[in-house]
Amino acid sequence: MEIRPERQEEYVKINGNRCIICNSTEIVAESPTTQDNGIDEVVKCNNCQSIWTDEYRVYHSFNLELNSNDINYCKGDASKPAIAPCIIAHIVNDQGGWGAGFTGSIATTFGSAPGNHYKKTFREQSIAGNRNGFCAIWNGPNVEIIHMFAQRGYVDANNQMPLNMNDLDTCLAIMFSYAHKKDLTVHMPRIGAGLGGGDWNRIEELINNHRNEVPTYVYDLR
Repeated sequence: MEIRPERQEEYVKINGNRCIICNSTEIVAESPTTQDNGIDEVVKCNNCQSIWTDEYRVYHSFNLELNSNDINYCKGDASKPAIAPCIIAHIVNDQGGWGAGFTGSIATTFGSAPGNHYKKTFREQSIAGNRNGFCAIWNGPNVEIIHMFAQRGYVDANNQMPLNMNDLDTCLAIMFSYAHKKDLTVHMPRIGAGLGGGDWNRIEELINNHRNEVPTYVYDLR
């Protein structure tokens, strides 16, 4: 694993007075070596040696260790993870539509290739009679994007929750098993809770059921 110097913009929320990486309470505050806007102090974990700066109670990693026991909630764009190699996970629909929601961020960051891969997979699987509950993986430079086919149709008045929880359960099992075997971190937006119409608390529970200690980062846009 490496931290990508050009992508040091990840800000991770801490849960109480614990290290966001190892969940230890052995954290100490120190004065910053340079005074920056909004930085109150530097925080160090004596257990895993990670170092953070306190920016309005949100923590920015300078020295990220990958031993997290919990989901890490971040401010930023999940299509631009600072850690590589890694997986970017997102949910796609079973209608062939691309470009709305998070897929727009993927297209901005990676160009047309991930979208073309999704559409090709959609066509092939539709012909085979398989549209739901499977994953397709696009391989980029140090980043793999997993399309999880867990949304049935589009959200509207007659389909207020196109996210299918059974399909998502299957896809998460596949994705985290793959990440665990390849020793990859996982980065995602709040999958299924936007255009999918799902309840994040239920989605988060499914993620934790399958995560198997894979370091996982969930992003909210600034």
